Amino acid sequence: MRQKKLVPKRRFAGFDGEWEEVSLEDTVDISTNMVDTRDDEYNELWHIGPGNIESFTGKLLDNVMKVKYSNLISGKFHFYKDDIIYGKINPQLAKYTMAKSEGLASADAYVLNSKNNIEQTFLYYVIQTYEFYKYTVSVSSRTGMPKINREELNVYNFNAPSFKEQQKIGHFFNQLDEMIATQQQKVEKTKALNSAYLAEMFPAEGERVPKRRFAGFTEEWEECTLGDIAEVRTGKAFSSTEFKSNGKYLVINNKDISEKRNNRESTANRIDIDDQTALSNYALSGENILVTMDGNVGITAKYSNEKAVLAQRVGRLNSEQIDFVFQVTQNLKFIEEMNKISVGNIIKHISLKQISDYLFMAPIDEEEQRKIGEFFKQLDEKITNAERKLDKLKAMKQAYLQEMFV
Repeated sequence: MRQKKLVPKRRFAGFDGEWEEVSLEDTVDISTNMVDTRDDEYNELWHIGPGNIESFTGKLLDNVMKVKYSNLISGKFHFYKDDIIYGKINPQLAKYTMAKSEGLASADAYVLNSKNNIEQTFLYYVIQTYEFYKYTVSVSSRTGMPKINREELNVYNFNAPSFKEQQKIGHFFNQLDEMIATQQQKVEKTKALNSAYLAEMFPAEGERVPKRRFAGFTEEWEECTLGDIAEVRTGKAFSSTEFKSNGKYLVINNKDISEKRNNRESTANRIDIDDQTALSNYALSGENILVTMDGNVGITAKYSNEKAVLAQRVGRLNSEQIDFVFQVTQNLKFIEEMNKISVGNIIKHISLKQISDYLFMAPIDEEEQRKIGEFFKQLDEKITNAERKLDKLKAMKQAYLQEMFV
């Protein structure tokens, strides 16, 4: 049988010929440069470990500290700008980053540098491929803490083209990562803007008017309950024996909301219903606000799907001022109050009455409620669109990693 050619599915113009299989041991230096963290010369350097790196993205979290504040007592690996830091503990978490400056790395990580005609940025994306991930997870699956040791890492083989093509590939993915980072910043900035407006357009504790207001409205807000401006109810106790993979209707439960799966079609809970009364009572057509009543209580989501029905123990709010009510439930105060009044030691529970009795301040004029709701609805749509673009970029990167490596 003729052996498959070592060429990628997608390639830059001007490059041809097969890639060459190489071993990580021959092409990558795993640093042994461990230093004493008590030496003052390292005080101003950043200390990075797996716990400071976001899974699968290479992004550093905001918990990175300088050596002098990290209370380090054991030796750490000295790294420099553009060195690759790879978390050897729990490789299934995919903790890796390319250093932006000099620093010290945790002993739970490896510091990697390419050699022997392998380009550094290309190497960085080799360790992001599914083949590398699959290998590291498979060899680290042992009793106790999953970990990949140097010997296991060194025997990994990968395929590489000419140095010039490696540079082209590395540059391409680096630009893609920069686009993802920029889009991530847009998402975070819009979310921060939303939070700032929520704080200013709803009265502060003990106040009866908000700090920021639409022109033409001057009356004080009044205290009311969710039950005053929304119908509060729940769904039906469907039996698991009724579920079928090809059922006509999705059954939405607490888990769908708390895991933000409320708009996905992939839920396993599907059912057929012929009872028109049940459908009219529990079908999720029109605009609905759903509230988790068990487990992680007080999480809310807007949902509309005529081919979905609501399970029991999920709260449902309907109102003529649905967008305003949604912002009330999105407020951190609502989640905090629902958790405060919940019952249950291991699994928390809240009741429909507790949801209905939730007290908050609202404008008397329904037109002001409508304007506030519409304003935040537009902001929510901006956040959703920005998140969709971000997800699309991330999916594009994964597709390219599959197609541009052998």
